[in-house]
This record gives sequence, structure tokens and C-alpha cells, in this order.
Amino acid sequence: MTEQNLLFKIMVLQLIHSAQEPLSKSQITDFFTDFRYADYFRVQSVIFELLESQMLIEGPRSTVHLYRLSEEGERTLEAFSDRISEAIAGDIRAYLSSQGKRICRENSLTANYDRSVGGGYIVRLIAREGNQEIIRLDLHVTGKEQAEALCYNWKIRYDEVYMQIVDLLLQ
Repeated sequence: MTEQNLLFKIMVLQLIHSAQEPLSKSQITDFFTDFRYADYFRVQSVIFELLESQMLIEGPRSTVHLYRLSEEGERTLEAFSDRISEAIAGDIRAYLSSQGKRICRENSLTANYDRSVGGGYIVRLIAREGNQEIIRLDLHVTGKEQAEALCYNWKIRYDEVYMQIVDLLLQ
């Protein structure tokens, strides 16, 4: 393993650790490309290697997989954290400071769908604040297009949907 590859792996581990919540592939990649540390393909390779070595755990929360540190990843970060320069640590802090709200919002809303046993699709829509689920909707729809539309619209219209449900139930 090259020194640069090792550094990129430690940077991914530090980024996720500093975020204090799981991150998606695109959120990790954005950091590396925004600060011009690595290109898209290098970042994907590093993430894959971290998964293979069981330093990252991949968990679906929607159609987007989120990555968190495993115990092995935590131990590795602890052992090699001195490889992260103050400049890199500052870039990580700057990225999380500027993108933290966006990341939190992206990760707090999940939407996915599966085929239903009786036909059609079950769409699962979830909103979280931290680790607390504040709403979960499981809806049955007949077509894949409807399921995809519900998942897409949940991400952009969640606030409106939530308030309408609350208003309807309080009448």
C-alpha cells in the first residue's frame, strides 16, 4: 500500500469520525473532490478497500448506502491519526461546517421501495431527527413509477407532507 493510499484511507476514517454520523459515498467523494485531494475513481477505490478490510460498515438507510466506522476502523484511526496534518484536519472541519446541514438533511430523510407479495410496491418513507424517527409511512402503490415518484418527492417535499399530516390529524 502506498503512503498516499494509506493517507486517503485515514482521511476517510477521520471524515466519518468527525461527522459523528454515517456518510454516503457522494458526501465522502465531495470532500475529496472539493478540496482536490483525489478524483472520483480514487475515492471509490479507497472506500471499496476500506469495506473489504472491514474498517467501514455499509448500511442501507434508503436507496443511498451510508458508511460508518467499524470497531476495526476506529482502532485504525486511533493508531494512525497522527498522519492527518493540521491542514487536512482543518479542511475536514471546514467541509463539515459548510456542508453539515445539507449532510444532516440528506441523511435524515430516507425513501425506498420493494415489490409487494400481493403485487405492486411497498414504499417506506422515514424522517429522523438524530437517531429518533419522527415519522414513518409505509404506502402500497400499484406501479414502479409511482413508487419512484414518492421516493423522489419525499426528499424535496417532506416538510410540507409532514405538516399536512399533522394538521389533518389535529382537526
